[in-house]
Amino acid sequence: MLVRLGQRTGSRRQRRLTRPAAAVAVVLAVATFGCAKPDDARPLDIGIELQPPAPVTGNETHATIRVRDRGGKAIRGATLTLDAQMNHPGMAPVTVTLHETSDGVYEAPLNFTMAGDWVLVASGHLPDGRRVSHTLTLDVKSVLPGDALSGHTVR
Repeated sequence: MLVRLGQRTGSRRQRRLTRPAAAVAVVLAVATFGCAKPDDARPLDIGIELQPPAPVTGNETHATIRVRDRGGKAIRGATLTLDAQMNHPGMAPVTVTLHETSDGVYEAPLNFTMAGDWVLVASGHLPDGRRVSHTLTLDVKSVLPGDALSGHTVR
């Protein structure tokens, strides 16, 4: 049977019964294929270090990110950015481009714009073109205001 676009077939009851079945089929297909990982998708080990470890607004913090594959081999040639996001809505993230300084080590200066709690998100592309986005498990807690250091010696 040839069906033209816009042409209805079957009774109204048959159409009502097939719509939910089609919706279930789409959901199952997405759940089955949308969550499947390709065989070459290897988990990454992404670590971060901040210097100083307790950032202060108005002072530069140095971010170092190490990217390794599951076997511990350095991932060279990635294109990465780091977003520092406050943990409440309405604040613009601080975004920096990370530069590779040695095998699998990416660095950038970072300036936290205000005191409070921050979350760091690394994202970009691996050398093979795969997209990576990783929310780092490190929450930068309670970035200090710049005047918090007055009268204190910092080493």
